[in-house]
Amino acid sequence: MTKRPEQLKNMVEDYIKTTTLKYEDTTKKSQKLDPRIQWQFVIAKFLTITKMSHRDDRIILNYGLKFSPEHQNASKNLSNEEWTDFVQDMNQFILLQGLTYQYDSKEKEINTILISGWVDVEELNRPNLFKVWDAINSTGTHINHKIHSKLSQTFKPSDVSDTSDIDMYK
Repeated sequence: MTKRPEQLKNMVEDYIKTTTLKYEDTTKKSQKLDPRIQWQFVIAKFLTITKMSHRDDRIILNYGLKFSPEHQNASKNLSNEEWTDFVQDMNQFILLQGLTYQYDSKEKEINTILISGWVDVEELNRPNLFKVWDAINSTGTHINHKIHSKLSQTFKPSDVSDTSDIDMYK
């Protein structure tokens, strides 16, 4: 039996409510930007769950990473080889998780990365939704960590003396 968009929205909202995360129904706001959006939730500022009218077969989950101005500037300082390695590592990690991505950049200056996954409507249940949700969140967190560690190195050299005197067992 095919579920109507409103039924799917109610199911997803019920699943979201089982978490302790804050969420917002941004359907009306989002429909002004794209009338194909049937409904949309934003969870904890980074994750969106969306039902689009032109995709009757799936619900889309997106994780958006915005680069800080410092990281945008630092990405310009990477050599072409470092840049290529960075993008290939990111690409490989995301695709191994069964997800897709897009990024907005000009030359080597990345502004945003959007990591995406989906759940087929016919297979929508709480475990399947959370499986994709967890994959996107963990991938986004991993990529964010890689971005920070890679690009922070380019504009702030690490000082070993900052940590060499710290003993975590004191």
